[in-house]
Amino acid sequence: MTKKAEKLEESVETLRKQIIQGYYGMAGQLPPRTTLEKELGIPKSTMSQVILQLQGEGLVAYSGNKRLRAIIPRKRVPMTEKSFAQFLRDEGFEPVTEYLELPERKSMDKDLAKMFRVEPGTLCIPRIRRDGTKNMWYRITRRYYLASFIDDESLAGMQGDDRYDVILDIKNKLGISTHFWTEDTIARLPTQEEQELLSITRNTPVLDIVRTSYEQEGGQVISINKIVAVANLFTMHREERGEILWKT
Repeated sequence: MTKKAEKLEESVETLRKQIIQGYYGMAGQLPPRTTLEKELGIPKSTMSQVILQLQGEGLVAYSGNKRLRAIIPRKRVPMTEKSFAQFLRDEGFEPVTEYLELPERKSMDKDLAKMFRVEPGTLCIPRIRRDGTKNMWYRITRRYYLASFIDDESLAGMQGDDRYDVILDIKNKLGISTHFWTEDTIARLPTQEEQELLSITRNTPVLDIVRTSYEQEGGQVISINKIVAVANLFTMHREERGEILWKT
């Protein structure tokens, strides 16, 4: 391989990696070509080849103002209780999680109490976080647990570690775990608060997901997870086992 070919391959790999890892943020606006040529140390002719190759891979495109735009690939997210941080690691990213407010015991309002099938004012512990990487935020999660399931030791663990496994605590201490869950998803535009927390524009669609975990079908609600995810970053994925009968 010639030095020119090696430099082309190296430049494509560098820019490809930056795009996939969200280096250019949610807007995906790439710097001017001349800036990229200097950063990559390549001439105009080689830059043209880099762009052509990444266009072929669906990673860049020209926007209406003739500026290059990065196209961040959607991630296939499994519809399970798999740790989102682990999902990001499996995709080659270093996950970042940040508490938006510290977990503490709070009274449920009427709507949340109805979802838990308890009386309004029943205590719960919300766990409100945002997840992503150092370059972008992917989602906001608001997960609610019955306060009666979480002792002081577990609450302290949650407050001291934004990735503390409280579900495992509930299973080990109370013998309670999820054997049935439901999930409802709608697509909508983000609120002003969501725009600011996720660093997105008002025209960026989000997925509004509500997952309810039960001890068993028809049994006690263990937790309710409300997720707001940036829609253009995700392809939701589900797998089924056994015979499936479709009703029309």
